[in-house]
Amino acid sequence: MSSKECFHFTYLNRAYSIGKTGLTPRIEDNSQAVKDSSAKVSFSDGRYAAAGLIANFYRVYTDIKTGKRDPSRTDPDLAKRIIASKSFEDFLGTGMYFMFDGTNIENTGGNKGQINAFDAGTKETIVPEKLKVCTLRNKQTGELSYSKFDFALYLMSNLTQDDYSKMLKEIIEDINVYKQAHAEEISRFESSSYSVEFMSLDEFCQTFKQEIDEDIKRQEAKKSVSMKTVIENAINTGVASEQVEQMDRVEQNLTSERNIEGVAKDE
Repeated sequence: MSSKECFHFTYLNRAYSIGKTGLTPRIEDNSQAVKDSSAKVSFSDGRYAAAGLIANFYRVYTDIKTGKRDPSRTDPDLAKRIIASKSFEDFLGTGMYFMFDGTNIENTGGNKGQINAFDAGTKETIVPEKLKVCTLRNKQTGELSYSKFDFALYLMSNLTQDDYSKMLKEIIEDINVYKQAHAEEISRFESSSYSVEFMSLDEFCQTFKQEIDEDIKRQEAKKSVSMKTVIENAINTGVASEQVEQMDRVEQNLTSERNIEGVAKDE
């Protein structure tokens, strides 16, 4: 069984839909970076594992971005998105960490079936009532942050020797690289001036409704721009009737998505 604190990071614009359905087994876009092929809810088993996982993913991101990663290990479409992105933060987008009690949840492992704390997964749905949003409270200003990047930096700056003893050398190296690349930001969290608070998903959606709505609108605008580009290219180059029908279906799907309140799917 897993620990009492399991973590999953996601996009802000998914808050409403997850609030209705919970975390359901699926293949996420980001999971394609390591060629996942099995639908599951991915998570990190423990705080040290959450810190290690995002640091590891940062290394994968930078390796793809700089051409160091073997192309055969990465989905080509995902590689294009990473190369086109401005930064790691831009690629992952605005979002937060969920925490849930995993003591009654079996860790069935990652894509290769290897069971460990960093690459954890379950075929079970994590219902909304079990999800808590991880936030950081600035003890001096009272300001509350739900940023998954802030939370990751907080976790890394507060790792203990016992935490490091559970990690592979490669993961420790990934964490050191991440901390060096974000040295200016991480210095804010080393003074113990923040405290971790957990907020119910329902309360989170009510408290940050305006920010969630604005992020959904931004994602819809990106999809509309993408569709406009496809149509313009089609007009300039000419398309077969079956391609026109395909574009029509895509536009219908986008319209359906917009009509579902609060649901924002992957690009």
